[in-house]
Amino acid sequence: MSLRVHILRTYSAQIISVITAFLCSMMAARMLGRYGQGELALYNNFLMLSVLLFSIGLPAAIVHFIASGKFQKNKLGGVLLRVMMFACLGFIILAGIVFSISNTISILPELIHTHGYWLIVIGIHLLCTMAIGFLQAILQAESEFKKSAYIIVCGSLLLCLVYATYYFQWIPVSVEPLPFIIITLCSIAALQLMVCLLMVSRVNKDYLQFTKVQWVDISPLLWFASLAFATNFIQFLSYKMDIWFVHHFHGEAETGIYALAVSLAQMLWLLPSAVQSVIYTYISSQNDKALSIEKTISTTKQIAVYAIVAGIAGGLLSVYLVPYLFGFEFNESAKIIQILLIGIIPFCLSMPISAYFAATHKVTINLHSAIIGFVICLLADIILIPTYGILGAAIASVLSYISTLLYLLIRFKLESKGHPKYYR
Repeated sequence: MSLRVHILRTYSAQIISVITAFLCSMMAARMLGRYGQGELALYNNFLMLSVLLFSIGLPAAIVHFIASGKFQKNKLGGVLLRVMMFACLGFIILAGIVFSISNTISILPELIHTHGYWLIVIGIHLLCTMAIGFLQAILQAESEFKKSAYIIVCGSLLLCLVYATYYFQWIPVSVEPLPFIIITLCSIAALQLMVCLLMVSRVNKDYLQFTKVQWVDISPLLWFASLAFATNFIQFLSYKMDIWFVHHFHGEAETGIYALAVSLAQMLWLLPSAVQSVIYTYISSQNDKALSIEKTISTTKQIAVYAIVAGIAGGLLSVYLVPYLFGFEFNESAKIIQILLIGIIPFCLSMPISAYFAATHKVTINLHSAIIGFVICLLADIILIPTYGILGAAIASVLSYISTLLYLLIRFKLESKGHPKYYR
């Protein structure tokens, strides 16, 4: 099937996901208010950080090595089982560290600090999310984008339905909003995991074997994964560490306002990130450099048109829609969204370019771009957030996005210099 068809299918699935994500954000904000939204942001940050740490970059490595035929499918199950066991032990250690420093800096919601048994829920949520990431990577490597999209869309629709049940009180529920949302997220992740397992078993049951593997078999996979992990981890800090800075200096209410603005603004890159997965798989599976450059450029141009149109429309509408849909206590989020979009609109262009570098064994270029963005964001956060709060955090993010994109554009221009026919 052609790259264009895969991209169109991915776009259609992600459009549904974006709409449902927007509706879920609206209902969650209405249920939680500014303070609860800030607590939920801390939970999501900690979960995403844990997933990144313990997945060790394997999803990207799985796509590349399976799509290019460099790794035996029947050996992958054994590798993933060992990683999941490592994650269980690692999470216990991480939770202990987090609780030991909670008096100095809090990176978890007060609910979890007060009732430690909620760590079990986070642990289950972590393992389910990790496993989903691995299985989705297998589906992408097999070019089963339709199945992958089906899982995402069904999960999004189910989440939206459950939120609506609570929000509109169709069924009386006595649970407080934050615990209800966390339990719902965890439960739907568990359901998605079961569907993922079913889909992968239908594609190829070899993936679910647990064959013994030797170090010589997995060392190239882990080396590639380590570079992807370093890049993703640094990028995560660049995009998410401002939540912790804002919470530390300005409290839950400001964190809630900023977290909502970030989640809404970053919806703009959900479509480009989905296309990034498609083009990454495509380039990984073939060796024609000129064609890879051509596809990357054409995809980047298409994303540029989408990002400019959707970004400008979203920025203008946010002034009216945010207070009306999310509540007037989130008024300030609209201004933050407009500032963030100054960086997010151009940053969307970086996604197919970073996919090209990752798929052509130049992951270190993505790593260098992530380091540049991280350093700039960290310095700007330290300087701006204590004094200017969420406005400073938004400006720091914009500087990080633009600097990352500029570096990638320069490196891609140098990369495509030998192919003037395709570089316009």
